[in-house]
Amino acid sequence: MKKENIKQLLPLILLFGGLIYTSIAYLTSNVGLTWRHYLGILFALATGVLYLSLPKYSKKALGATLLLGTFNILAFTPSITTVNISIASLGVSFQPFSFIGLLIFMAFNRKRIVEILGIQAPTEPPAGMYYLDEEKFEKLKDSYHWKSIEELDTIITSGKFTIEAVEAAKKVKEEKTQPNMNSVKSQ
Repeated sequence: MKKENIKQLLPLILLFGGLIYTSIAYLTSNVGLTWRHYLGILFALATGVLYLSLPKYSKKALGATLLLGTFNILAFTPSITTVNISIASLGVSFQPFSFIGLLIFMAFNRKRIVEILGIQAPTEPPAGMYYLDEEKFEKLKDSYHWKSIEELDTIITSGKFTIEAVEAAKKVKEEKTQPNMNSVKSQ
């Protein structure tokens, strides 16, 4: 089985594991099932069938199932445990088990989720072009005036420093070597 298929199956396996645990708890103890459990079983089975028959739609179904479970509409564990978070008068209630499954699902499908939501990553400047943080550049330039030419060369060539640091080191090196160049020209 391909690594990609295993990644896609992991949240579904988590759901079925929770449902198997719920079934065992129901059969061996006095745990009662609610309509949320029955809906959870139905949605998990439907997602499993879609994975086997129409894998193209199974990701969407799995994402929807996990989202519904996270927001307390479906249940996959014997006891429906919810966590409430509220700020001022706004509150959110979610199930940790489904939320963990949703996080795993989102981690494995982040490119597609970003694409669906229309979120754009910050664009890189064209090759050879960059934008300096002028304030950072000036501070670094001021602090580099005390460095030797060898230390400045290390900053410029090591590849471990930010663009601002490298450019500040180049500028200070240029300023330090420029007077020497002028004195050589005048002789």
